Amino acid sequence: MESHFSQRWYGVNQKGEHTFFIEVYSSNILDELFFETSLPVGLFSEPGITNLVNKLCKIDLPLSERNKIAEKMISKIERISDMQKFYFTDMVLDKNGKYCEAYASTLNQLKTGQILIEFTPYSSLSNEAIFHDFQNSFIYDELKHECVRVDRKTFEASISGNIALQKAYADIYCDNAEYYFHESAKNGISMTFYCVVINKALYLIYFTQLQEITSVVP
Repeated sequence: MESHFSQRWYGVNQKGEHTFFIEVYSSNILDELFFETSLPVGLFSEPGITNLVNKLCKIDLPLSERNKIAEKMISKIERISDMQKFYFTDMVLDKNGKYCEAYASTLNQLKTGQILIEFTPYSSLSNEAIFHDFQNSFIYDELKHECVRVDRKTFEASISGNIALQKAYADIYCDNAEYYFHESAKNGISMTFYCVVINKALYLIYFTQLQEITSVVP
């Protein structure tokens, strides 16, 4: 099996919305794959599900067979009523009901007290640890769907007077960069941000507003 292999499957409710995921992955050529899930791992202690996890993690298992095992596991999980309280909330689903890594990562940072400071650059050269989380959850096609593309002058005007942002931008500047703007108040998060994308990869992001929505004002 090739290194850096990963495959993910989602539970889906009657509305077609994602409810949870199970995944197998490997960063190296090993004797077996690692298992990951959005559900608490301790809930997989039931013998029937544990056996399926072990089967799913066998290396060089044909894709068709792995898919069958994953489908069987998802079916078993969905029959366990206690699992439902651990399903995805609307906060981590996009408008199409699909799980959004970016929403989940940002919400987790807010809930765990990891401070994301407004008008602060996040890039591989500025606040690298936090930026790494954004990189891991970045999906180019999703960004184009959720954001508005703006021109270079609009982006540069948005960082005018902010020395930290200007320096971070200069560090990653590229003639073929793409610039995007996002504004929303949904999925439990109110946020506004600008970002710079180069060759479909995230290079810089900064927030002008970011807060968890804790109440609804009529």
